Parts: sequence; structure tokens; C-alpha cells
Amino acid sequence: MKKAHFLYVNYLTPDGEKMSLGGIQTYLHNLSDLLVGMGYEVNIYQCSKVPFKKSVGKVNVTGVMTNATRGSKIGRTLFNECVRNFDRKNDILLFGSDDYICSTDGIPFIAIQHGITWDIPVDRNRIFFMLKKFYRGCLIVNRVEKASLLVCVDSNFINWYRAMVEKPRVRLLNIPNFTEIAPVIQKPDDGKIRIIFARRFFYYRGTRIFAKAVKRLLEEFDNLEITFAGEGPDKEWLTEQFNGNPAVKFITYASDDSMEVHKNKDIAVVPTLGSEGTSLSLLEAMAAQCAVLCTNVGGMTDIVFNDYNGLIVNPDEDSIYRSLCELVEKPELRKRLAQNGYDIVRECFSKEKWMSRWKLVLEEFVARQHG
Repeated sequence: MKKAHFLYVNYLTPDGEKMSLGGIQTYLHNLSDLLVGMGYEVNIYQCSKVPFKKSVGKVNVTGVMTNATRGSKIGRTLFNECVRNFDRKNDILLFGSDDYICSTDGIPFIAIQHGITWDIPVDRNRIFFMLKKFYRGCLIVNRVEKASLLVCVDSNFINWYRAMVEKPRVRLLNIPNFTEIAPVIQKPDDGKIRIIFARRFFYYRGTRIFAKAVKRLLEEFDNLEITFAGEGPDKEWLTEQFNGNPAVKFITYASDDSMEVHKNKDIAVVPTLGSEGTSLSLLEAMAAQCAVLCTNVGGMTDIVFNDYNGLIVNPDEDSIYRSLCELVEKPELRKRLAQNGYDIVRECFSKEKWMSRWKLVLEEFVARQHG
């Protein structure tokens, strides 16, 4: 039976007991389902505390012990385990993230690039940080050029790569992320305007600039309900900021429940400072017919056309505050943006479109590899 082999650091937790949480894990889970449907046996090799072999649904997961901490060394350890079971005539090799690309002894492979992660603003010596970014950029260029095909979730990385090199030496292909499409939803009509931030609570996800904008907003409007949906290291800071304010609530949710969480919300905010691809949170909010406000970061510029299917602003408190005021004050604007957003994701970012694109890529890759 033909096999597909994935290399990725943590599909399951290091003890192999449960699924790791994260967008890449969800991505690989769905891609594995597609490969199974195409007749492949799917094997995933990951790091672990103790060696293990487990079946998760129709996916076989092998835990490999390693002391490596660098991406390429981790990748090489996983590859060494994978290659023992690899049939060069029939099997295909995929890296779940470009971070772990390594030399594969001549075996062609597909790697997935999930978005630029080195654009988060920091307070450091400017010259030192610029040199460090340049050095890191050189390492990334050298790494991805080992791939036979690099599938990118946004055009941001593709444009960055082209700007870095004198001539592209790797095939680059953009397959944006996807969302399930909810049926048409009737939003509550009780005079309240419900705003949601559904992200992990990290500062680079915009928790603090959003919270500061919300505090100003609550001083002006008395018909708002603000929901912070998620968890993370900024939760304590956020709860202190609102100190039991009845207009603000905190919830947690499983990734599969995203539509349920968004369905009665009017506005969804994705105020990321950096490290963003074609944001799953943004796509899910649009699929749930929320009017969206996002920052002009990473792959979000591939999704939102300002004032058509959302508002897209600079990643700062004032820009977010002003745009939220506009959305709160203009119900017709909210309605128009929500409808156009829903139409965009249904036509361009559905799971069915994503699977169709990937199926063609895999079939072409196999045809090239095996002739």
C-alpha cells in the first residue's frame, strides 16, 4: 500500500496521550484525512519523551526520542526513523512545517510554510536586531530551497522570499487556509452589540492593544458585550484590566466549537501584531457572519479587502478604537461587511476548495516523482 510520511514535532503531546492543540495540528489532521481518502496509509513521526507507536483514527503516529533542539536537527532525527519504512518508488514525504526541513538523501518532498513568524515588534538594539533578522532570513532561504515544493498558506512569505533572493530556486505554491462554512445565521436583535476576541492570549496576538481600545469603547457605549475567548499567559493581565466589569466576559472553547462561539456575535477582532498567516480565527469569524476588524499583518491582507468584507487597520490601539467606534455606530456597515465576508469565504476559503487544491498538488507531485 502506498504511504504518506509526515515529519512534525508535536502532532500528539510528547507522552503520546492526546492531540496537541494548535493550527498546524488541525491542518495536518485535515490533510491526513484527504490522503487517506486518496488511498494512502498516513504515518506521522514526531518527538516524544518515550518511544511509542499509536493509531489515531486512520493515522499512525510514531514517537521518536531526541535531544535535538534546533529545527533541522529535529527534522533529521525524525527523518532517520521515517526512512526505515520509506519506499522510494511509491511513498511520499511531507514536512508539516518548514522549520524542520533537513537533508533527505535525495528523496523529493513537500514542505508546508505556515506564515512569517519573525515580524513581531520588539524593543531591542535596532542594528543588532536587523542583522539577526538578516542572518535568520539567510538560514530560512537555504532551508526551504531543499524542498521540491513549498506550499505556503499566504502570499506574504512568497513575496518575502522573492525579495530576499536573486532568483527563486524552489517551487512556491500558495494554498490559503480554510474554514468550515456555517449555514446562514440570524443574529440577535436585542439592542446589544457583541464583540469577540477569539485567540490565544499572547501579547503578539494583540491582547493589550485590543484591551486598551475596549476600555475606551466601554466609556462611550453602554450597549456593548465583550467576549475574550481563549486562554494563555495574558489572561491574568486581561482580567485585572476589566476587574469584574459585567460587560466583559471570559470563556474557553475547543477549536471545533468556533462557529458556535461566533454565531451570536456581531463583530470579531483579530488585532495581531505579527506572526500571522491566513488566519483561521479570521476565516472562522467571517464564516459565522461577523463583521471583522483585523490588522494589516501577514496573510490577513490576502483575506480582507478594506471596507468591502472587513476593516483592515494598522496594529495599534488608536486605529482599532476608531474602527470599532465606526462599526458600533453603523449597523448597515456591519451588515454589509458581514455579508460580503461570508460570501468571500464560501467562494474562496471553504474546506472543499482547500481539499481540491491539495488533491491536485499531490497528484502532480506523485506524477513528477514517480513518472
